Amino acid sequence: MPNSPAPARFTTRPSGQFVVALGLAALFLAAMPTMDLWTWRHIRMDGVYNHDWGRLLRIAGFAPTWLVGAAVLMLARSGHIARDGWRKALMPGLALVTSVAAAGILGELVKLAVRRARPGPYDGAYAFVPWDGHWSTGAIGLPSTHAIVAFAAAFALMRLSPRSGPVWLLIGLGCGLTRLLDGAHFLSDIVAAAVLAWATVAFLWEALRPERVELS
Repeated sequence: MPNSPAPARFTTRPSGQFVVALGLAALFLAAMPTMDLWTWRHIRMDGVYNHDWGRLLRIAGFAPTWLVGAAVLMLARSGHIARDGWRKALMPGLALVTSVAAAGILGELVKLAVRRARPGPYDGAYAFVPWDGHWSTGAIGLPSTHAIVAFAAAFALMRLSPRSGPVWLLIGLGCGLTRLLDGAHFLSDIVAAAVLAWATVAFLWEALRPERVELS
């Protein structure tokens, strides 16, 4: 009787890459307070939003900017409804809208949960806003709402049109940079926004699966 193959062993030992990534993440978190204070004090530009380029990058974090863009995308593809069906034709635009809306809502929920204040009133020190029964997040900085919206739009458009991806990524990074230059946020507020936006878009893409819109 031939010997049957030995069953595969199941191991819970973490991979080397996972351990390295975990170590780097721990170092990053440990260094973040110092990095936050340094960038808040030195990466500044008074009147950044008095410049056209500053205003351009800031409105990348304004959700209606991308609602207009999504409407244009859906109208441009509406001629394919009869051939491809409404879902295939319009889903790219709907995916952009959904990404921006979901990331923006997630950002507000995280703000309400974490409640870390903006750096300005505390001279760059960490402080937390106590719950006073109101739902306003205006004094809360983690994550940056402008940055999470801009990054969500950028990551969505990078998936829809990989060839133009570098442009969208630069716009998202630029929006985050202006929030630093304005002194309105810590660096970690921007990093958290980017991570949350990436996770939101990755999840939605698995659920919605819109097709790419590259021109061939």
